Amino acid sequence: VYDGHTNCKGDVDLMGKAMFSKRDLWKLIVPLVIEQALAVSVGMIDTIMVANVGEAAVSGVSLVETVNILLINLFTALATGGSIVAAQYLGMRDIEKGRHAARQLVISVSFLSVGVTALCLLLNKPLLTALLGQIEPAVMQSAQTYFYITALSYPFIAVFNAAAALFRGMGNTKVALLNALVMNLVNIAGNSILIFALDMGVLGAALATLFSRIVAAASMLVMLRNPKHEIHIHGLRLWRLDFSMIRRILRLGIPNGLENSIFQFGRIIVTGMVAIHGTTAIAAHAVAGSLTGIEVIPGQAIGL
Repeated sequence: VYDGHTNCKGDVDLMGKAMFSKRDLWKLIVPLVIEQALAVSVGMIDTIMVANVGEAAVSGVSLVETVNILLINLFTALATGGSIVAAQYLGMRDIEKGRHAARQLVISVSFLSVGVTALCLLLNKPLLTALLGQIEPAVMQSAQTYFYITALSYPFIAVFNAAAALFRGMGNTKVALLNALVMNLVNIAGNSILIFALDMGVLGAALATLFSRIVAAASMLVMLRNPKHEIHIHGLRLWRLDFSMIRRILRLGIPNGLENSIFQFGRIIVTGMVAIHGTTAIAAHAVAGSLTGIEVIPGQAIGL
């Protein structure tokens, strides 16, 4: 919307009054960039801190992280779809419907992520073999261990993403940023203890990631229960299914998730091609991939 000249004034209401400014957008974007960097860095930190264990450990962790990022992108997209529905109700000043959409989003991502976790636990090695091809036994052992434990964290990172998306829908990105920071600090502390002090290697890195995501999800849910927020959830009503609302969320979330995951699925295919060249090639590809992943974070944050 323009002021009659060349300066964009932001969104306007029906009376022509500016509702949002560029400053409002930057207040969302800057914390989002930091939050996304922190969210991505959990797996990156695991890869870096497990490097002392050996090339097989680095390779196994990095291979699984490509799969983890694919699934996390799906959860994030679904969360975004739910937050859009909730935010639309807020825009219509139908606060109760917005809260109802939030409850259905949390229950949707919970059930979906639990189902994905169960599938990954049951098909641990066959799934890795199908996605990554035949890799060296030592690398496969590390990958299986890391995949099994981090798969248990899917429901927690899914709920974290859902809560973060709902706070973004309310115009609040600071809550997710602070919780992402806590998640990283817990992960680093856990890695330091379990990998270096207790010499647990890949298992230690996976357990630290699991625990950090549990802490972050629990913290976000506690904050989301605060009645001071326009959107908040509480009580047993959370677990009452409203399939019409869930379908509305999925109609936005599933296409968004598939769109966001196509590129990541291509990365998995490329990683599988690299894997046939041995452990050293996988480790080198993992380190370079972690660094190149940083440069797309601003674009991803602005997209959100």
